[in-house]
Amino acid sequence: MRFGKGAEEKAQRTPLVHALKITKRILFYLLLLGFVLLYFQCGLYRVALNNDSMSPDFPPGSQVIYDRLFKYHDKGVPRFSAGYTNIKPNRIIIFTKKFPDFTYTGIGRVIAVPGDSLIFGKNSIVVGNRTYHAEHNRPPETLIVPENSFFVLNDNLASPVNDSRHFGFIHLNEIEGVVLFSLGSVFRSFSEK
Repeated sequence: MRFGKGAEEKAQRTPLVHALKITKRILFYLLLLGFVLLYFQCGLYRVALNNDSMSPDFPPGSQVIYDRLFKYHDKGVPRFSAGYTNIKPNRIIIFTKKFPDFTYTGIGRVIAVPGDSLIFGKNSIVVGNRTYHAEHNRPPETLIVPENSFFVLNDNLASPVNDSRHFGFIHLNEIEGVVLFSLGSVFRSFSEK
């Protein structure tokens, strides 16, 4: 059966077709909004090729996705005052430390948060009930981590890349973000299946 031109256009304007077009448009804009929010919230950091400080989890050249807005939410729940409750011991952070003659951007694991005590012994650092066997230049002493500051160590303690043992505490304002995951680990998990 053949329809005329007017009948064919009328058949295409049924409520179901119209609802599908509106649904597609809404989904497109929601997806676009999601990508825009993701662009502003997440950053990409590439571990330098000569930086083995976080090996084996983040080998040289690996790329990590980090959360830039970690100060304003706690596991997805918005907070209206900036703070550091999302940075806990064992979290990996991206930080930028400024010195008089250069700026260093690095990656490291938080081992002590504000209020924690650090006990420096001979070639060891004790935080709570955990001992890190690491060389350092400090005399035997006990320090309390100041407010809005963190103590960061490399996973590979033998690495020549500097961490808080060399340049001291990292202030909250020097933290670029909290690492969410490594792109290498995502690709490895797909290739193992």
